Amino acid sequence: MRDVDLNRKNTIWFYAFAIGGVIVDQITKLLARANLTEDRAISVIPGVLDLRLVYNRGAAFGVLPDWAPLFVLIGLVAIFAIVRLRRVGSASLG
Repeated sequence: MRDVDLNRKNTIWFYAFAIGGVIVDQITKLLARANLTEDRAISVIPGVLDLRLVYNRGAAFGVLPDWAPLFVLIGLVAIFAIVRLRRVGSASLG
């Protein structure tokens, strides 16, 4: 019984961090769109760190532009696999 409770607690933490990460990601994007422009950089640490609004039209570093549907599909498959593997892993504990 204790293993089941521990596994349930770990699952709750896992999903809480995942959802929290998505929320923080969306809030920072919202703040960036509201406060930054492509024309002007905001200096956070002069000479070291400047913030500027940039849109990435592709995957990492702009590779494969306009392939967004493929990346959405890959992300959904990855989420499904992670959830499925967590369920299989938790079933083997009990």
